[in-house]
Amino acid sequence: MRFLKQFFFGIVWVLILALVVYVIYALFLRPAPSCTDNIKNGEEEAIDCGPVCGKQCLPVELKISVRGNIQIIPIATSSDRVSILVQLQNAQSDYAAKNFSYNLKLAGENGFALDIPGNSFMYAGELKYLTFPNLTVGEPATSLSANFEVGDVSWVKDETFKKPTIFLQNQTTSVYSDRIEVVGKFTNGDAVTLERATIVAVFLDSRGNVIGVSGTQTENVASGETRAFTITHPFVPGINVSATQVFVYPYKP
Repeated sequence: MRFLKQFFFGIVWVLILALVVYVIYALFLRPAPSCTDNIKNGEEEAIDCGPVCGKQCLPVELKISVRGNIQIIPIATSSDRVSILVQLQNAQSDYAAKNFSYNLKLAGENGFALDIPGNSFMYAGELKYLTFPNLTVGEPATSLSANFEVGDVSWVKDETFKKPTIFLQNQTTSVYSDRIEVVGKFTNGDAVTLERATIVAVFLDSRGNVIGVSGTQTENVASGETRAFTITHPFVPGINVSATQVFVYPYKP
């Protein structure tokens, strides 16, 4: 009986001591909430983010992903040149990527290697083509492999980076002995000037296979302005001129 009393009082004293230690730690020793401590504390909305940290809290599932296979397209008029077509997807309907870095890596069976870094952007819910036309590779397209990596992404809420309204019109594809030419116009239907717009043409054969890609870029397109464009590509046999796909990717500040 006496042993049980001693054991009980011992537990009580241990609990009291632990409480005293915790109070001392909480009042004098515990670090103040910080936006760099990897803990949700203070007035943070999530771990190290929220207005108190000056950093937006983002869903963990945000991602820019490569859709389908990276296409390595040989250029018929040259044995050592190819074009690359990458389709990206931002599946998020509420968040846009105002800027992201990337790196395209090409490798050949005979030791050829090429890194192409760059930056781009994507609006919420967007599918987007990135093109890398007319690259000198020194090896046949069949011996090449490609890898595309997305680096740092600056995510923003959709309402702060809305996709501008664009009206594409009058695009036609013509085939000449030495080239393919796409001409057309687009109108900036947005209320602000576009800093730049990239226009991409994807050329298909009669079976819907991609046989060529090319593009051009124009800058400072005022609100309501209609801008003409011309895209050229080396001659490719078997093109279906009525199937050419044209995309406009506008960027506004």
